[in-house]
Amino acid sequence: MKQKQPYEHFFEGSNTRVSYATEVTAYVEKCRMKKMTGIKSKQVFLWVPISEMSVEDPAGKKIVFKTPMGIGKSFPVTAFMTEEEKQKYLEKVNE
Repeated sequence: MKQKQPYEHFFEGSNTRVSYATEVTAYVEKCRMKKMTGIKSKQVFLWVPISEMSVEDPAGKKIVFKTPMGIGKSFPVTAFMTEEEKQKYLEKVNE
């Protein structure tokens, strides 16, 4: 993906600021993106590159992000949804 300028976004659900470079690349597989470039997450005072993202739970309840060093952190999928998406998702899960 290419964009004209870098972009930063704050995800309230995970309390995380993410930076997207002008070019973002990844190898895409089912439920996984690996060898990602151009994405960094701010942790405390440092920008940490994100190299992999996956949904490992068969029900798709958690997203796991990994750094190039293999350190990972997981979040509920709802942390990255809008309120409308979250409401629809929760209704579907509770059926």
